[in-house]
Amino acid sequence: MEEERDRKIKQDLDLKIKAALALGQMCPNVVNKAALATLADFQSNPRTKEAMHRRYLGNKALTSGDYKTAYCEYSMGIVNNPDDPALWCNRSLAYLKLGHPELTVVDSKRAIEVMDKYIDDSRNKKPGLKMPLITKDNDGLTLGQKLSQLRLKANFRASQALANLELFPDAIDSCEWLLGVIDQVKGVPFNWTDVRKLLEECKKRLEDGRKKHGPNYVDRVENYGKYTFRGKYWWDARQENRMSEGIFQNLARKISEISSKVKVAKVTFEEWGNEYHYGIKATSNISENTLILEEVPFLCVNSGFTKRCDYCNYEVKKKVKYICPKTGCKETYCNIQCYQQAYNLYHKVMCGKDFSEIYKIVKTGVSTSSLSHLFAIKLFAIGKNRDICPLDIEEIKHLRRWANAYSTMPVVFFKFYKIIIKNLEIPIGDLRFDFWVYISCMSTLGNNLFGDKDNQSRPDTSVLLPLISLINHDCEPNAHPTVELNNRKWGLEAKRNIKKGEPITVSYVNWPNMDDEERCKRLFIQHGIKCKCKKCSPFSKLIESYEKSEGVVANT
Repeated sequence: MEEERDRKIKQDLDLKIKAALALGQMCPNVVNKAALATLADFQSNPRTKEAMHRRYLGNKALTSGDYKTAYCEYSMGIVNNPDDPALWCNRSLAYLKLGHPELTVVDSKRAIEVMDKYIDDSRNKKPGLKMPLITKDNDGLTLGQKLSQLRLKANFRASQALANLELFPDAIDSCEWLLGVIDQVKGVPFNWTDVRKLLEECKKRLEDGRKKHGPNYVDRVENYGKYTFRGKYWWDARQENRMSEGIFQNLARKISEISSKVKVAKVTFEEWGNEYHYGIKATSNISENTLILEEVPFLCVNSGFTKRCDYCNYEVKKKVKYICPKTGCKETYCNIQCYQQAYNLYHKVMCGKDFSEIYKIVKTGVSTSSLSHLFAIKLFAIGKNRDICPLDIEEIKHLRRWANAYSTMPVVFFKFYKIIIKNLEIPIGDLRFDFWVYISCMSTLGNNLFGDKDNQSRPDTSVLLPLISLINHDCEPNAHPTVELNNRKWGLEAKRNIKKGEPITVSYVNWPNMDDEERCKRLFIQHGIKCKCKKCSPFSKLIESYEKSEGVVANT
């Protein structure tokens, strides 16, 4: 078995060598030396050999229908050799089989990007076939044709994933492109009738949706996909581990440092399946209007409508400000102290990088939750700065994630993730920053941000408060958040008298002039909570029907 495996590995590497030679002979100006594997490298580099072994095991698992094992093997292969497009392409299929089309889209595109390392495609900005190579192996196909086959596989899997996400316009475009190149490829690696069937199905579902939901349906499916996400992926155990005794004791210590009136506790809620979650309870009687605790935000972001300090969100006056001294960076702070704090936490990695495209789209948002995209940038920057996965950041790993089975996948997720990875110069093979990590970060942020609008009702500022975020929801809360700009602290104030041992609660949905039905619906959409209080219980059947309906769009 070992000899057979090594023979296949050597054969595959021989093909890469031939591809390198052909590229060098035909167009030496586009040879990417970093992507060219040699037999000598295979013999001397255990990582290359390990990647090929993992691909072999992944293919074997994929063939037998063991998609979880296939995912694991391909992922370990990518860690060892991220420049193998087949690893990305095959992992995209494993994702598709496991019911994660949102991850299939990214891996399929990543496979195509990696193939671009072998042959330059700068003359053709759209997905296209690569220049055929002259070297042939024993199946009669040139290496260029083999790469073309792999590209078709990646595009077809992306088409299937886009259809599963109900992003029908993109799926239609991808299918039409595939059908348009049918005559250019020798040995098509799948049945073309499947592409035609998928195209017709997408067109029909798009038309049916337009008839059922009206003309706005097309706009929705161009901007939102729909997928199943319950707050975590099966390989990620962090949400279970967040309730560990070590994390609990750490939170208890932090709470005791900022308030003697409350303590952290483990609580259960029927609305959340009676699972344990963190909460805050009063350690003594608390009078109405009493300040319960104060916390300095871990992270702040602002949309840029008003000139504010990037670190603390304090409005910066023209004559009192500190601009980052690094060439090419114009980030503004209150003073040098805020700059130094930001630099040590995240700015060192972000300094001078262009995230204007993300800011431009964020400014079009109608809710402060749109600012969560800016937090994702900083979380990834902190992760890189600390050399850890963003989900393992000490200050946030205890937070509960948004967990609704009927989630939406904003198309901008794909674009923003790519911008962040590129600008922060994170290697594609560093799977601590994989796309599922980005989705999980956004899920964490969706549940735990406190935002505010400006005097024109535009999303203006938002903060991440790791300890105040432990406070749970109640439609009749006994506390409400306050902000003291002079000392940059956020606090909790008692709305009424609170008894010793009583949980401290706030309203997660506290919009002016909102009726009970709308609040109940927003709790479900934004936080995954099916509230059963006396105010919300009359709308339980409405929420059940809403949950099962098509086109559920969460606030992004």
